[in-house]
Amino acid sequence: MKEESIDWNGEESTVRKITIEVEKYWFGVNKRQVIIYTKKFGCGISNFEKGKVYFFVSHVENGKLVTTVCDYMFQEYFTESEFSVILGKAKTFKKTR
Repeated sequence: MKEESIDWNGEESTVRKITIEVEKYWFGVNKRQVIIYTKKFGCGISNFEKGKVYFFVSHVENGKLVTTVCDYMFQEYFTESEFSVILGKAKTFKKTR
């Protein structure tokens, strides 16, 4: 997890830049490793641990994949299986040899 300053809705904000390995996805992902941003303060999520598996709900903001407490709260109400009912089976990347 790396920290940097970026423009967040017209305001400079310190964010956490997290590189994640994607196992399954529905849309918005085009490669196995993606970078996701979250604010360091305010509505950011600070409790990500390396090596743990997470179910992300995120959105695109200024061309960056972002997750906030609001997205995180939303995911607590809906599980992966509930998303599957709405959006169909999650996609996976082909295994490489």
